[in-house]
Amino acid sequence: MSEKSMTFDRRGAMKIIASSALATPAARAFAATQERSLSDPDLLNPEVSWQGVLTVSELAILAVLSDLIIPADDKSPSGKTLGAHFFINEYVSAPYDSSKLALETLRQGLLWLHKTSQARFDLEFTALDEDQQTTICDAIKWLETASADNRQGAEMFALVRDLVSTAFFTTTEGMADIGYVGNVPTATFDGPPPEVLKRLGLEG
Repeated sequence: MSEKSMTFDRRGAMKIIASSALATPAARAFAATQERSLSDPDLLNPEVSWQGVLTVSELAILAVLSDLIIPADDKSPSGKTLGAHFFINEYVSAPYDSSKLALETLRQGLLWLHKTSQARFDLEFTALDEDQQTTICDAIKWLETASADNRQGAEMFALVRDLVSTAFFTTTEGMADIGYVGNVPTATFDGPPPEVLKRLGLEG
Protein backbone atom coordinates (compact mmCIF):
# COMPACT_ATOMS: atom_id res chain seq x y z
CA MET A 1 0.00 0.00 0.00
CA SER A 2 1.20 3.48 -0.76
CA GLU A 3 2.86 5.77 1.75
CA LYS A 4 0.47 8.52 0.61
CA SER A 5 -2.66 6.67 1.60
CA MET A 6 -1.46 6.35 5.22
CA THR A 7 -2.94 2.85 5.22
CA PHE A 8 -1.44 1.00 8.16
CA ASP A 9 -1.04 -2.50 6.77
CA ARG A 10 -2.67 -5.01 9.09
CA ARG A 11 0.23 -7.40 8.79
CA GLY A 12 2.52 -4.51 9.78
CA ALA A 13 0.32 -3.91 12.77
CA MET A 14 0.75 -7.50 13.76
CA LYS A 15 4.52 -7.05 13.79
CA ILE A 16 3.99 -4.29 16.32
CA ILE A 17 1.77 -6.34 18.58
CA ALA A 18 3.84 -9.47 17.89
CA SER A 19 0.85 -11.73 17.48
CA SER A 20 -0.37 -10.91 20.99
CA ALA A 21 -2.28 -7.94 22.34
CA LEU A 22 0.06 -7.84 25.33
CA ALA A 23 3.06 -7.27 23.07
CA THR A 24 2.28 -3.58 22.56
CA PRO A 25 3.65 -0.99 24.99
CA ALA A 26 0.14 0.35 25.59
CA ALA A 27 -1.29 -3.06 26.32
CA ARG A 28 1.66 -4.03 28.52
CA ALA A 29 1.22 -0.85 30.55
CA PHE A 30 -2.50 -1.46 30.85
CA ALA A 31 -1.91 -5.06 31.93
CA ALA A 32 0.65 -3.95 34.49
CA THR A 33 -1.78 -1.52 36.07
CA GLN A 34 -4.47 -4.18 36.11
CA GLU A 35 -2.11 -6.49 37.98
CA ARG A 36 -1.84 -3.86 40.68
CA SER A 37 -5.62 -3.68 41.06
CA LEU A 38 -7.13 -4.65 44.38
CA SER A 39 -9.05 -7.55 42.85
CA ASP A 40 -9.02 -9.67 39.72
CA PRO A 41 -11.31 -8.48 36.92
CA ASP A 42 -14.54 -10.36 36.28
CA LEU A 43 -14.00 -11.38 32.66
CA LEU A 44 -17.50 -12.81 32.33
CA ASN A 45 -19.07 -9.52 33.42
CA PRO A 46 -16.61 -6.80 32.38
CA GLU A 47 -17.18 -3.37 33.83
CA VAL A 48 -15.36 -0.06 33.45
CA SER A 49 -15.44 1.82 36.72
CA TRP A 50 -14.40 5.21 35.35
CA GLN A 51 -15.91 7.78 33.01
CA GLY A 52 -14.33 8.71 29.70
CA VAL A 53 -12.62 12.09 29.77
CA LEU A 54 -12.25 12.82 26.07
CA THR A 55 -14.51 15.43 24.50
CA VAL A 56 -16.79 14.86 21.53
CA SER A 57 -14.39 16.77 19.27
CA GLU A 58 -11.40 14.76 20.50
CA LEU A 59 -13.25 11.51 19.85
CA ALA A 60 -14.18 12.73 16.37
CA ILE A 61 -10.52 13.31 15.53
CA LEU A 62 -9.58 9.90 16.90
CA ALA A 63 -12.31 8.31 14.79
CA VAL A 64 -10.75 9.84 11.67
CA LEU A 65 -7.26 8.71 12.70
CA SER A 66 -8.56 5.20 13.41
CA ASP A 67 -9.79 4.93 9.83
CA LEU A 68 -6.56 6.36 8.40
CA ILE A 69 -4.55 3.82 10.36
CA ILE A 70 -6.78 0.80 9.69
CA PRO A 71 -9.24 1.46 6.87
CA ALA A 72 -11.92 -0.99 5.86
CA ASP A 73 -11.07 -3.56 3.22
CA ASP A 74 -12.67 -6.64 1.68
CA LYS A 75 -11.81 -8.70 4.79
CA SER A 76 -12.90 -6.59 7.72
CA PRO A 77 -14.29 -3.24 8.92
CA SER A 78 -12.27 -0.14 9.71
CA GLY A 79 -10.79 0.84 13.05
CA LYS A 80 -13.52 3.41 13.65
CA THR A 81 -16.29 0.94 12.80
CA LEU A 82 -14.95 -1.44 15.46
CA GLY A 83 -14.83 1.38 18.03
CA ALA A 84 -11.07 1.89 18.31
CA HIS A 85 -11.59 5.54 19.33
CA PHE A 86 -13.80 4.45 22.23
CA PHE A 87 -11.12 2.00 23.36
CA ILE A 88 -8.62 4.87 23.37
CA ASN A 89 -10.99 6.94 25.50
CA GLU A 90 -11.31 4.08 27.98
CA TYR A 91 -7.53 3.62 28.13
CA VAL A 92 -6.50 7.26 28.63
CA SER A 93 -9.32 7.85 31.13
CA ALA A 94 -8.21 5.07 33.49
CA PRO A 95 -6.99 6.16 36.95
CA TYR A 96 -3.46 4.84 36.48
CA ASP A 97 -0.16 6.67 36.04
CA SER A 98 0.47 5.17 32.60
CA SER A 99 -2.98 6.22 31.41
CA LYS A 100 -2.52 9.75 32.74
CA LEU A 101 0.75 10.06 30.84
CA ALA A 102 -0.95 8.72 27.71
CA LEU A 103 -3.74 11.29 28.09
CA GLU A 104 -1.19 14.10 28.31
CA THR A 105 0.62 12.83 25.21
CA LEU A 106 -2.67 12.44 23.37
CA ARG A 107 -4.00 15.89 24.15
CA GLN A 108 -0.74 17.64 23.35
CA GLY A 109 -0.70 15.87 20.00
CA LEU A 110 -4.34 16.63 19.25
CA LEU A 111 -3.65 20.29 19.98
CA TRP A 112 -0.71 20.13 17.54
CA LEU A 113 -3.02 18.56 14.97
CA HIS A 114 -5.61 21.30 15.46
CA LYS A 115 -3.07 24.11 15.11
CA THR A 116 -1.45 22.52 12.07
CA SER A 117 -4.79 21.98 10.33
CA GLN A 118 -5.75 25.60 10.91
CA ALA A 119 -2.37 26.92 9.79
CA ARG A 120 -2.18 24.85 6.61
CA PHE A 121 -5.81 24.67 5.49
CA ASP A 122 -7.78 27.05 7.76
CA LEU A 123 -10.06 24.15 8.74
CA GLU A 124 -10.54 21.70 11.58
CA PHE A 125 -8.78 18.37 11.01
CA THR A 126 -12.10 16.52 10.76
CA ALA A 127 -13.26 18.96 8.04
CA LEU A 128 -10.28 18.24 5.80
CA ASP A 129 -10.52 15.84 2.91
CA GLU A 130 -8.57 12.59 3.11
CA ASP A 131 -5.67 13.89 1.00
CA GLN A 132 -5.25 16.89 3.30
CA GLN A 133 -5.45 14.71 6.40
CA THR A 134 -2.87 12.37 4.89
CA THR A 135 -0.56 15.28 4.08
CA ILE A 136 -0.51 16.31 7.73
CA CYS A 137 -0.13 12.77 9.02
CA ASP A 138 2.76 12.09 6.65
CA ALA A 139 4.87 14.46 8.75
CA ILE A 140 4.17 12.62 12.02
CA LYS A 141 3.65 8.98 11.10
CA TRP A 142 7.11 7.90 12.31
CA LEU A 143 8.88 9.24 15.38
CA GLU A 144 12.25 8.54 13.77
CA THR A 145 11.62 10.89 10.84
CA ALA A 146 9.52 13.61 12.50
CA SER A 147 11.10 17.03 12.84
CA ALA A 148 11.49 18.71 16.22
CA ASP A 149 8.54 20.99 15.41
CA ASN A 150 6.37 17.94 14.75
CA ARG A 151 7.50 15.92 17.75
CA GLN A 152 4.30 16.31 19.77
CA GLY A 153 2.22 15.22 16.82
CA ALA A 154 4.46 12.23 16.16
CA GLU A 155 4.34 11.06 19.78
CA MET A 156 0.56 11.29 19.69
CA PHE A 157 0.36 9.41 16.39
CA ALA A 158 2.62 6.63 17.68
CA LEU A 159 0.37 6.23 20.73
CA VAL A 160 -2.81 6.26 18.68
CA ARG A 161 -1.41 3.77 16.16
CA ASP A 162 -0.48 1.46 19.04
CA LEU A 163 -3.89 1.69 20.67
CA VAL A 164 -5.86 1.41 17.43
CA SER A 165 -3.91 -1.74 16.56
CA THR A 166 -4.54 -3.18 20.02
CA ALA A 167 -8.24 -2.35 19.83
CA PHE A 168 -8.66 -3.77 16.33
CA PHE A 169 -6.78 -7.03 16.73
CA THR A 170 -8.47 -7.94 20.00
CA THR A 171 -11.93 -7.90 18.41
CA THR A 172 -13.53 -10.93 16.81
CA GLU A 173 -13.27 -9.24 13.42
CA GLY A 174 -9.64 -8.30 13.90
CA MET A 175 -8.62 -11.81 14.95
CA ALA A 176 -10.50 -13.24 11.98
CA ASP A 177 -8.66 -10.82 9.71
CA ILE A 178 -5.33 -12.52 10.45
CA GLY A 179 -6.77 -16.01 10.69
CA TYR A 180 -6.33 -16.37 14.44
CA VAL A 181 -8.16 -19.51 15.57
CA GLY A 182 -7.14 -19.75 19.22
CA ASN A 183 -9.66 -20.45 21.95
CA VAL A 184 -11.61 -22.75 19.64
CA PRO A 185 -12.13 -26.38 20.74
CA THR A 186 -10.93 -29.09 18.35
CA ALA A 187 -11.45 -32.86 18.37
CA THR A 188 -7.82 -33.56 17.44
CA PHE A 189 -4.47 -31.79 17.37
CA ASP A 190 -2.11 -32.69 14.57
CA GLY A 191 0.76 -30.55 15.80
CA PRO A 192 2.42 -27.58 14.11
CA PRO A 193 2.39 -27.51 10.29
CA PRO A 194 5.59 -28.82 8.63
CA GLU A 195 6.39 -25.40 7.17
CA VAL A 196 6.38 -23.86 10.66
CA LEU A 197 8.67 -26.58 12.03
CA LYS A 198 11.00 -26.07 9.08
CA ARG A 199 11.15 -22.34 9.68
CA LEU A 200 12.08 -23.00 13.31
CA GLY A 201 14.67 -25.62 12.38
CA LEU A 202 12.72 -28.33 14.18
CA GLU A 203 11.68 -30.55 11.29
CA GLY A 204 12.50 -34.25 11.41
